[in-house]
Amino acid sequence: MFMLPHFLAHYRKLGVEAFLIADNCSNDGTLEYLAQQPDVALFSVDTDYRLSQYGVAWQQAMMAAFRVGKWSLVADADELLVWQEKQSQTLAQLLNHSDFETAEAIRVFMLDMYPQGPLEDADFAQGTPFDQAGYADRVPFLANTLARGPFADQRCWTSALRHRLIAGSHRSMFVAQKLALLRYQPWMRLSAGLHFVGDARIAPRELLFAHFKYNTDFRRKAQAEVLRGQHFNNAEEYRKYLALVSEGRSVIFDPDLSQKWTDVPFVRRRLRG
Repeated sequence: MFMLPHFLAHYRKLGVEAFLIADNCSNDGTLEYLAQQPDVALFSVDTDYRLSQYGVAWQQAMMAAFRVGKWSLVADADELLVWQEKQSQTLAQLLNHSDFETAEAIRVFMLDMYPQGPLEDADFAQGTPFDQAGYADRVPFLANTLARGPFADQRCWTSALRHRLIAGSHRSMFVAQKLALLRYQPWMRLSAGLHFVGDARIAPRELLFAHFKYNTDFRRKAQAEVLRGQHFNNAEEYRKYLALVSEGRSVIFDPDLSQKWTDVPFVRRRLRG
């Protein structure tokens, strides 16, 4: 519920007219809120998240039932798609571009966003998440991972920020890309987390998710995920986050490493218009 109103508002502004959303036994009012939205088709799933390829099995079931051969964006509630600094295009207009004419999948980089001040101040009560958590690391992604795509030896990038926060982590941790825009076909092979896709033509142009993981809700979410134990390796990443917040580290911004997200060179090369 913390992100959903911003999520729906963002994508409605991009011209999205229909949402297929899987709710996994939420207890914070999400189910009731979504049931009131006229453009949401709501599905309730009661199986373990960790046994669903981290949600991909549910996403694939929805796409297979309703979206075969059609472009679909697969996004978590804290992932807001961007491709322009001043957003004027709709998603439909973007996909009509010649860059995507023969493509069946588009790589979307997950840009970890955070506030300049304490996480507790980023409550997103005023304006958009971009207004309160509009910073990212100047070098946001690392390409030195040992990971490769399981289906076609695809390249892989990881989050530099998360390696900064959790120093000493294995360099294949924190994959920060998804093949999240798909013209789905039943023969496609989707990896856990949708980080890789096999048997699909990948577009040469790449897009960005503004990933709003770090905000005032972060401590609560980390505690909840540790208790649930549903994320990768028994929520290993969230256990390390709890250790950080217990030390009182609530400011991620570093004046030597952080920039306004639109000034990050990696981002600027991928923003159009």
